[in-house]
Amino acid sequence: MCTHRRCYRARSDRNAVVGSEETLEMWHAKGDARQDAETHFVERAAAFANAEGGVFLIGVSDKPRLMKGVSDAENKIKHLMSVFDARTNLPSSSVRVAAVRCADPAGALVTCVVVAVARTPLPVYVSDKQNRFTYPVRRGPGLERRADGPLREIKSKQPQVQDWEFLRHLTAAERSSTPPPDTA
Repeated sequence: MCTHRRCYRARSDRNAVVGSEETLEMWHAKGDARQDAETHFVERAAAFANAEGGVFLIGVSDKPRLMKGVSDAENKIKHLMSVFDARTNLPSSSVRVAAVRCADPAGALVTCVVVAVARTPLPVYVSDKQNRFTYPVRRGPGLERRADGPLREIKSKQPQVQDWEFLRHLTAAERSSTPPPDTA
């Protein structure tokens, strides 16, 4: 079993691991539907950056959670990075994207894509197709949109470094199969 799959059991409201089957839509949709799917994905990533950080597993179905894999992972990773660059101010040093091999339900190896996003010291915005800017923040299983000023004030009170601390919590939770402690 892929260790990344066990991360699902380590979900918490603060730094969730999100299975992202719907992310595949942005690779198959056309025109406006594709732009909408891309905006939706980067908005979720920016919400992680504006909160405590988080991880996406792409190539995993939601219900039931099964490893499905993605084809042509290298080009999909390049596409993800270009969408981040085009639609957000998320620093490239705050996002890590990698292809990982995991076992599907039949035991065959499939390639999934892991996208890890660190908490950033400054607010991260998302620009939609009308060049409107949003500042999403992860809250529980969803997100809320905030104005730049209040978010900037909140972030100014946090350490002014990229924070990958959430990965330590996920690793500890994976080992114990229990949610990480709330350190807020």
